[in-house]
Amino acid sequence: MRRAQASAEYLIILAVVIILALIVVGVLGGFPQMGSSSRQRAGAAYWQQADIAIVEYSFGEDTSSAYAKLRSNLPNPVNLDVVQIGGTTFFSGPVVLNPGETYVIDSSNMFAGVTCPVAGNAYAFDVYMEYSVPATGGEQIQDGDGNQLTGNCAQ
Repeated sequence: MRRAQASAEYLIILAVVIILALIVVGVLGGFPQMGSSSRQRAGAAYWQQADIAIVEYSFGEDTSSAYAKLRSNLPNPVNLDVVQIGGTTFFSGPVVLNPGETYVIDSSNMFAGVTCPVAGNAYAFDVYMEYSVPATGGEQIQDGDGNQLTGNCAQ
C-alpha cells in the first residue's frame, strides 16, 4: 500500500513539473505558434504607448497598400523627420505633430513603400524614427527597443 501511494505521488509531482515546464517554454517563445502571439501583443502594446505611437498599420504585397497611422504621445509639438520600417525609408519629413495629433502615411505621401512577400503570411518589421522636440531641443531616436511591428500581409 505504501509503495503504491509513493508511486502515485511521484507521478502527480512529475506531471505538475512537466506542465510547469511547458508553460514556461511557451511563455518564453519556445514554441513558435505560442511565442509569436505574445511577441505580437508585446509589440502592439509598445507601439501604442511609444513617444511617437504607431496606432494602426497594414502592409501588403504591393506598395500602394502600405499604411501607417502615427500619433504623438508627447506633451510638446514634435518635428517628425524620418520613419524607417523594415529597413526601408517609409517617410521622410519634416512634419509637425502636436500633442495627441495623428498623421497618416499612405501611398499619397510615403517616401518608399514597404511590402511583405506573400499575402496572408506573417511579417515582423523593425522600426526606426528620427524626430526633434523644439521645446527641449535636439534630435531624438526611437527604435522600438526590440519591439517590432508584426502582423499578417494584407490580401
